[in-house]
Formats: sequence, C-alpha cells, structure tokens
Amino acid sequence: MITELIVPENERCSFYPSITPRFIHIEAYCYHLASKYVDGYSGGYWEFVELYNDTTSDVVGRYACLMTDSVVHLVNPMNYADVELSSSGAGIALFMMLYSDYANLLYKSRPDESDLFTKLYFQLRDYACEHHESDKIFAFLD
Repeated sequence: MITELIVPENERCSFYPSITPRFIHIEAYCYHLASKYVDGYSGGYWEFVELYNDTTSDVVGRYACLMTDSVVHLVNPMNYADVELSSSGAGIALFMMLYSDYANLLYKSRPDESDLFTKLYFQLRDYACEHHESDKIFAFLD
C-alpha cells in the first residue's frame, strides 16, 4: 500500500531539489502548466506530497498540489478534456505531464536525466492508476 504524506513546513525547501538538480526549472514549469491548464489559476499555495511504500518505507513518488478544498478545473485543449478533480488528482495529472515533458525534452541531450524523469513519471503513473480519480486524470493526459 502507498501512503501520501504532506512534506512538513521545515522540509519544504528540499522538496524540489530532492527530485532533480533542475529544481528551479521544474518548479517554474509546474506553475506554467498550472497557468496553462487550471481554469482561473492565478497563483496559490502548493502542498508538496511524498508517496511512501508502507512495507519498505521508501519514497515511491513525489508531486505538488494546490492547497484548496475546492475542485480544480483542468482543461486540456489538445485532447478536449474538461475535468474537475480534487487538488490531489490535479497535482498528480500536472506532475505526470511535467515528468513526461522533461523526459522527452532531455532524451537526446541528457539521457541519464531523461531516464530519471521517465522513472518519476512511471512511479506517479502507478499511483495514479490506483487513485479514485484515475479515469479523470488519464482523460486529461490522453
């Protein structure tokens, strides 16, 4: 089983660097994706989430999501998806897109980093498959 844990306030500064040395770029890209796909997005406070395997206590995924109790409306004009998700579901969808985009971007120039982002994508995808909003997450990404 996988458990979601919110990164504590005193560890927030290490969240993005724990993903990649390109942390400044992916943080900015996260906000770019939100401004592009989240209807009405104009900034906000983001929660950082780490996914833990309960049997091994290993981190098996990371993503960020907007701190809100409201539904998050995602619109993807590339595939005509128009979905309402929880903050968690929207964060998973956006981070799967982020990881996929970076894996493709770095494929030829930095294959080791591309492999890292591919691994991150598949870790999060495996979790997304079990998420209660998986149908909407994958509809947005398809």
